[in-house]
Amino acid sequence: FGPASVINDAPLVFEDDTRQGGWRPKNYSGRFFGPTRLRVALMKSRNLVSIRLLDAIGIDRARDYFPRFGFDKENLPADLSLALGSGVMTPLELVSGYAVLANGGYRVQPHLVTRVTDQWGEVVWQADFPKALHPADVGSSPLGPRQPRDLNLELEESKSNLRNMVEPAADTADLDVRQVLNGRASLAESSQGENRVVAPKVLPDAVLYLINSMLRDVIRSGTG
Repeated sequence: FGPASVINDAPLVFEDDTRQGGWRPKNYSGRFFGPTRLRVALMKSRNLVSIRLLDAIGIDRARDYFPRFGFDKENLPADLSLALGSGVMTPLELVSGYAVLANGGYRVQPHLVTRVTDQWGEVVWQADFPKALHPADVGSSPLGPRQPRDLNLELEESKSNLRNMVEPAADTADLDVRQVLNGRASLAESSQGENRVVAPKVLPDAVLYLINSMLRDVIRSGTG
């Protein structure tokens, strides 16, 4: 599935012994909009599209994917209500999930305290959590060995791959792949010469680009 995939926004009824008439999920507006692209469905918070998508992916497969973002799988329901946010998570877990998207696909560890100083300003404790780095700068990646590459070459390859996957919406054309790659390169440059632990890479660059593109549309034209 991708942003241009089309899923039907139509009524659904599930058998449920605890409810008279079964479970009938619906959109907030109470209306149905028929075949809808995933990009638009996310923008408009179409519940029925989310449920059909989760059903197509598979509940177990989706739950197995959540831990890489820092969520506890055992706190997530093993039913389709998961698509509507029925899972239990702490604010810190929620921040951990979004931090992956904001840090180049690396699972960094959010923390409240960066350092502690004494009355004279001397640092007595410094946070040393895994940071987001370009794998080429540390010699290897959690996803396998990787050699340093030319940024322009990587840019062109990423653009080519994305064209084959999905045609971006016109209102997100300014979200260029170069922004993603330059941001990632900046993280690497800012950390050169420092002894840092590298956070695991949990999202491929192409997937990260598409997710960020869709979320930007939610802010610009959707429910915010």
